[in-house]
Amino acid sequence: MIGLSAPAAGQSWFEQLLDWREKHISERTFVLMLAFAVGFFCAVAAFTLHWIIAQIALLLTSSFNEKTANWLYLVYPVVGIYLTGLFVKYVVKDNISHGITRILYAISSKRSRLRGHNCWSSVLASAITIGFGGSVGAEAPIVLTGSAIGSNLGKLFRMDNRTLVLLVGCGAAGAIAGINKANLGLANLDKMVNATQEERNLIAGQLYFFRGWFHFMIMQYWGGLPYIDKVLTTNDRLPRLSYQATAEKAAEDFRRAADLLPVDWDATKAGQATMGNNNIRINKVMALGYLGKDLLWAGSPLMNYESTGSKSYNRDLCKRAADAFAEALEICESTGRYQLADFSQWSDLFYTHNQNGRLPGLKEAIFYENLRETSSRWRWNMVNDFRPQLINASGVKCWPTANYVDYYGMANGMPINDITKKDAESGYDPEYPWKGRDPRFYKDIIFDGVKCCTNGKGDMKETKQYASLYTGGSYRVDTKGCLTGYMNTKFCPQLTNDYDGYRENNCMVLSFMRLADVYLMYAEATAQGYGSPTSKVNGYGLSAADAVNKVRDRAGVGHVADKFLASLDGFMSELRRERAVELAFEGHRFVDLRRWMLLTERP
Repeated sequence: MIGLSAPAAGQSWFEQLLDWREKHISERTFVLMLAFAVGFFCAVAAFTLHWIIAQIALLLTSSFNEKTANWLYLVYPVVGIYLTGLFVKYVVKDNISHGITRILYAISSKRSRLRGHNCWSSVLASAITIGFGGSVGAEAPIVLTGSAIGSNLGKLFRMDNRTLVLLVGCGAAGAIAGINKANLGLANLDKMVNATQEERNLIAGQLYFFRGWFHFMIMQYWGGLPYIDKVLTTNDRLPRLSYQATAEKAAEDFRRAADLLPVDWDATKAGQATMGNNNIRINKVMALGYLGKDLLWAGSPLMNYESTGSKSYNRDLCKRAADAFAEALEICESTGRYQLADFSQWSDLFYTHNQNGRLPGLKEAIFYENLRETSSRWRWNMVNDFRPQLINASGVKCWPTANYVDYYGMANGMPINDITKKDAESGYDPEYPWKGRDPRFYKDIIFDGVKCCTNGKGDMKETKQYASLYTGGSYRVDTKGCLTGYMNTKFCPQLTNDYDGYRENNCMVLSFMRLADVYLMYAEATAQGYGSPTSKVNGYGLSAADAVNKVRDRAGVGHVADKFLASLDGFMSELRRERAVELAFEGHRFVDLRRWMLLTERP
């Protein structure tokens, strides 16, 4: 019998156990053991969540008469959200976020490290919200909980980063229910015996969309997957497909969804019951947008390399992507269903302030991120992260890097090739580095000298009122000071600080897809699929270059210069820069650089 000896000096029993495990249990076997443990604890977490929800609901409604209305149904959700806010603020004291995006962020930027409280905080917070009648789902909290269990078990047992990613995946795969729910719905459509054909089509279209979307969101980070297009049994064994094979399956679902769904739900008979509240329902434009995105991603260098061995774009997939984007854009332009916002409303695309929780996005936002607790999650999480401790005492703090800010070129549309040198062609002058820049620069970035406090009491030093971001300035040397010389104002008001009241009453929501993004993806797909920056899809009026210029026109930026239209490589350098500027900080850059196979290249 193998036993544990007395621990060495300074070594705990647990450390000795870890040493014994490393000597006597192979890495492969131990990973399988941990995966089993993750699955078990995921099941426990899921059961616990649903049990707590049921108990709260029973406690609150057991005395209600089901045949009559009760005004408490209107009160309980508000109480639940308030209690959840208190729980997050005073018990968790951290951002518990929302499910899959938290996991993907951990994978991409934190080497799959999720905080210990995520093993329980999402379960309790969601149980309170849902139990009190909040209109949110239980899937994302379970996904995050399962992944956090995998991550923390891996850390506890000293697993390497690669194994941590695997264990995080075990947690997500063990808990995610979105795909399964879509398949259950599709398998049971025939049970809608009293539904009209329109109603069946609307339900089926949404289910096809989400089945494709869940697969797409996972595979853009994890690569090819087994495509789950039926309700699984215990005997099913599905092969892992290549990226492009998985993308083709998703494309079929997105195409089905586009064929079944309306452009505007308000124009359907079924949508009349919720007239005016149908904006975020899945529709034809969303399905076509993701059809194009799915195919463009599949045709990009990294995914094409994984599937075919070629590091170039796949021209056929890019053509099909361009065709799908053109179909979506033609609908938008002919119906006005989605429109580029006026540049004077730029900030309203990303946040609203003192507008009673109105969602940002205007008519440009096509598909939003999770809308759960939009009125409170920004206030208790990220609102404090974009200003130095000198004027905003709390917060984690994050700053745009200087090399990223350099992507914001000049107002005439020319890039800045070297920030240390004067350039007659672009008009850039290093003695006046912030003069004549792309107008989006002034909307998104705070630089040295920009006013950040109003000095309402009249006793504030100028070095505190104005961003002192020069080397040695008060905004730089302060504890938790700005490390890069630039601050973000794209997602919060310029006067966000501890004094002027702008931290309150904000609603900040990102779009997973907005119209400007679709124009830029169309430009990339058309140029690569049809062969040149001046190519266009048959039957649609804009060339690849025209689509980029349409986005630039909104901001008052000069068109892509002729010298960049002479070759695909030249055009792509400007298109990549345009995506970096237009979509800055919106969550696209990591995947863009990765699919272009530029993630490890120097900027």
